[in-house]
Amino acid sequence: MTMLTAENIMLAAKGPETVEVDVPEWGGPVKVRGFSRAEVKALRKRCTTVTTSGGQRSEDIDTDLLEREMFLEGLVEPKLSRDHWEALQAKAAGGIETVLKAITAASGLTKAEGAEMKSAFPAAEGEVV
Repeated sequence: MTMLTAENIMLAAKGPETVEVDVPEWGGPVKVRGFSRAEVKALRKRCTTVTTSGGQRSEDIDTDLLEREMFLEGLVEPKLSRDHWEALQAKAAGGIETVLKAITAASGLTKAEGAEMKSAFPAAEGEVV
C-alpha cells in the first residue's frame, strides 16, 4: 500500500460540517455547524480557569459556560441570543441535548472525544441520556 503524502492528507481532510438536524422536542429542524480542532481548543480555553496552589497547576472547566458557548456558536439557524439561552434553561433539556449532540457529530469528533465533551455537559436531574 502506498503511504500518504502531506498533500494527500491536506486534500482529503474535511472541514467541519453544517447540517440540518430534526429536533423533535421543538417540533422541527434547525441548522448547526461543527467546530474545527482549533475552534474546539479555543472554546475550551475560554471556558477554563487555571489556578496554581502549592506549586500544583489546576485547570477547571466551567461546564455551564462551555455548554452555552458551544450551543450558541454551533446553532446557525435560527440564531439565538444569550437571553434565549437563559429562557431555555427553564424548559425541558431534551432539545438542547439533541442540538449539542448534532454539533459534536458535525465537528467530526470520535466517540471518545464526544464522550469527553459529553462529560462536560452532565444530564439534568432525572434526565435519561
